[in-house]
Amino acid sequence: MGIHDPDREEEVLERVEERAESLEVDPETVREVFELLMGMSKDEQRRHTDTD
Repeated sequence: MGIHDPDREEEVLERVEERAESLEVDPETVREVFELLMGMSKDEQRRHTDTD
């Protein structure tokens, strides 16, 4: 399994946006936070899988 799975990431982001709306929280802000967290997670995974 690769680090980057755009389809799965979009599913997660859509779900957190829906949850944010149900909690009356700004879904765009929540999406941005999750995109940042996903990016940080992928960077860390790449750092640990590089074989340079």
